[in-house]
Amino acid sequence: MAIAQTATTDKAAEKPVEKAEARIKEMHAKLKITPAQDPQWQDFVTAQRDSAEQMSQLIEQRDQSSSSMNAVDDFKNYEHIVEAHVDGLKKVVPAFEKLYDSLSDQQKKMADSMFRGAAGRKAS
Repeated sequence: MAIAQTATTDKAAEKPVEKAEARIKEMHAKLKITPAQDPQWQDFVTAQRDSAEQMSQLIEQRDQSSSSMNAVDDFKNYEHIVEAHVDGLKKVVPAFEKLYDSLSDQQKKMADSMFRGAAGRKAS
């Protein structure tokens, strides 16, 4: 049980940038992006990285100032993080949609499976 807790803690300690890079690498390998799909892929990757970088910066700022925040400050800070996440998704989703539209049927099945798997892991 201690091992599972350590793994969970280590996973939770990952910065959004690290999580995004791992996900980008996994997706590229599993989707087998073709040279023709590379422009759409690059747009998606740029949106993912930009969003993750923004989130990482805000979380780091929060961590650095957490000891001096009161409860209201904490909520406001969290609000900024959530807003940044939504703003990032507003850029990531259209970029992913263009990429998805360029995928073959087999690649789309893989993408669907990957995202269904991610939702299932979060629910459990």
